[in-house]
Amino acid sequence: METIEIRIDSLSHGGAGVGRHEGIVYFVPFSVPGDLLEIQITKTEKRYREAEIVRIIEPSPDRKEPPCPYFGQCGGCDWQNITYEKQVEAKVQSLHSALAKNRLGAETGKILPVIKSPQQYNYRRTARFKIGLTDDGRTAAGFYRAASRNMIAIERCMLLDEKINKSLLKVEINKEGLRGVDLFLDRDGTVKPFYRFSEKDPGADFVQVNPGVNDRLVEHIAREVRTRLGKNRVKPGKAKILDLYCGDGNLSLQFADTAEVITGWDSCRTAVERGRIAAEKLTSEGSSCRIKFFEADVAHSWKKIADFAAHADCLILDPPRRGLKDQAERLARLNIPLIIYISCSPPDLVRDLVVLTESGYKIESLQPLDMFPQTWHIETVAVLSR
Repeated sequence: METIEIRIDSLSHGGAGVGRHEGIVYFVPFSVPGDLLEIQITKTEKRYREAEIVRIIEPSPDRKEPPCPYFGQCGGCDWQNITYEKQVEAKVQSLHSALAKNRLGAETGKILPVIKSPQQYNYRRTARFKIGLTDDGRTAAGFYRAASRNMIAIERCMLLDEKINKSLLKVEINKEGLRGVDLFLDRDGTVKPFYRFSEKDPGADFVQVNPGVNDRLVEHIAREVRTRLGKNRVKPGKAKILDLYCGDGNLSLQFADTAEVITGWDSCRTAVERGRIAAEKLTSEGSSCRIKFFEADVAHSWKKIADFAAHADCLILDPPRRGLKDQAERLARLNIPLIIYISCSPPDLVRDLVVLTESGYKIESLQPLDMFPQTWHIETVAVLSR
């Protein structure tokens, strides 16, 4: 099959390198900006092509040897072959690009310097493993192969905390009907397994996977909320905070010493229960804040949420990767003076920011955080005010 030579000039949202040849855009997985490559087309579309590397003619100065033996097979990491500084640069650029493509290019000046991860490896405190058969018929735990639903057996993942890697060796993978297992490193240092026997089994709760970056995330939100509520002349101890997709209150319970009311909503029963237990502990330690956590689907609870929003000074919002979609207009109609929106997908975040800004909100700042080293994903905190 015919091959072509191409120079990679950037990285796409999705992880592939991007190059251009005769006016056509090419997406090449596992390539690095600066690479001169011989590539072979694997998919032809009207406006672009997908291709694979046949040969590296001239490697980029930002290319490095990936340390993981599964790299290129496992679908978990895309960028272990790229220097960390280039990874971070590309992630911030994805936020710039998303803003520019959605008529918010002028807001790129609101992007703050990226917060990097203290650890580039062994940072994850959760993992979702598939249980299946290997090529030689053994039952094993692993992850999906890149761009497929086929499993690759994994003995040790370099992104996981070593306590999780050690626990993986003890997982009972021969349980009848077992489809998968989630491993969750709790705050007390113990690893808890959650066995899944169907796709409907929820597994482990959502948590921010990178504890070091989560600490910086919490600190950043604390500064923004306290500073801006002060500017809005909300009296100390009188703030009313609404937390949607709250999980266990990771982002909002830190205000129990200064807020009058904290109200959280999430559909995950076990996460909400953990939040309630944490709230009870704060109360027993002397907090006078009234804290309530509701187990409910946010998308189907806007009428009840609106009752609490009518008096709220601040909304903290951490939805799933897809963001709000058609719920953004409903959120805007709540008219909460301050919104802290956390997202791990720049295109979905910016789509919702367009709706919010057209509804009268102003973007105050955009804080990128590298929650997911060695992958193309990036966390962003958007601060908006009425």
